[in-house]
Amino acid sequence: MTEDEIFKISTQYRLWTFTPKALESLRGNTNSTAAERVRAAFNRIHEDGDPQSIECLTVAEEQKLVLHFCIQCLESNKQVMKLPFNVVATAVQYIKRFYLYNSPMTYSPSKIWKAAFYLATKTEGAHSTVEAFAKGFDRTVPEDILAPEFILTQSLRYAFDIRHPFRGLRGGHIELIALATGKAAVLPGINRSPSDLQQEMLQLPAPGSQSSTTKETAAMMLKRIHRVYGRADGILRSTAILSDAYFLYTPSQIWLSAFLLVDEPLTQWYISTKFPSDLGESDRVAVTKDKVLATLKSCAALLEAGNEILNEDKAELSRIARKLKACQNPDKVDLVGLNKAQKRDTTVDGKLDESVAKRRKLEREKVMKEGDDLFGPGLVKE
Repeated sequence: MTEDEIFKISTQYRLWTFTPKALESLRGNTNSTAAERVRAAFNRIHEDGDPQSIECLTVAEEQKLVLHFCIQCLESNKQVMKLPFNVVATAVQYIKRFYLYNSPMTYSPSKIWKAAFYLATKTEGAHSTVEAFAKGFDRTVPEDILAPEFILTQSLRYAFDIRHPFRGLRGGHIELIALATGKAAVLPGINRSPSDLQQEMLQLPAPGSQSSTTKETAAMMLKRIHRVYGRADGILRSTAILSDAYFLYTPSQIWLSAFLLVDEPLTQWYISTKFPSDLGESDRVAVTKDKVLATLKSCAALLEAGNEILNEDKAELSRIARKLKACQNPDKVDLVGLNKAQKRDTTVDGKLDESVAKRRKLEREKVMKEGDDLFGPGLVKE
């Protein structure tokens, strides 16, 4: 199976890949639904108030808020937690996925992002106790991290696997080194030897150069490859995971787009080595190449535009935070209390609900009856 075929059977492709229009529509629906519920909740609490007077967050404001906590997740790992990068990259994707179907007006990101981070430590094999994890944050106790976990896992649809582009980037880096040293494994249908491919590669123009060809030594090309790899890796560790790239493109498209941003001549040539040369420049090959490059350029434009999201407007974030405080769904503010109530089948005031008590009684009677049917009634004491 090819890499794309493997990806297309993953939950990331089936559940979490969208078209730009579908992604925009989903976020709009989530925002409008949450706004309706917020107004209904405030109307229920304040029966004499006007629910329409509540100013709810817009989709754009929600995205800025979610992005802020994704960046905070990255910063906390860099400064305090110091876990492998795949852990925090997965955590960021959990946060972004959660807020496709949930609004910050319903569940505040300040209460979700740590739970997402802790969940990622478990799914990425870097697990520690929740007590030890909570110590990495100020004013945080284990209950704050565990309380939203069930809501989080439900919203993720129990799809915890995240396919990152880092592995593909490393593979491409290794393959380019092999091409530069004349040791590449040539694909079937490529009527060129490893030495031929090496010579083609050494004549590629430098990024941004007006010349159509150049002449580099293998050592010079290796330095170029390492430089491109380092810069592309930086893109994948910042704008790629913070943007919508994971929702719109495959991992291979993402890392190739990062490469394209850094060194377009090298990337385009590398892609050309994947097409059978015995077919020449047939219409089918030309159309496929154009389609691939158009997709990569579209993804590269998204990654390049993502540089702006790293420069947060603190004043704007403060304004949105104040607005959120005024339109936070009152039914979902105390996640710790709600979690305890759900676990104990109780209401918030600690009283057992009548329907829950009745259900428990019926369950006990059913168990006793099944036991009698199987083993007979219990012995009667004289």
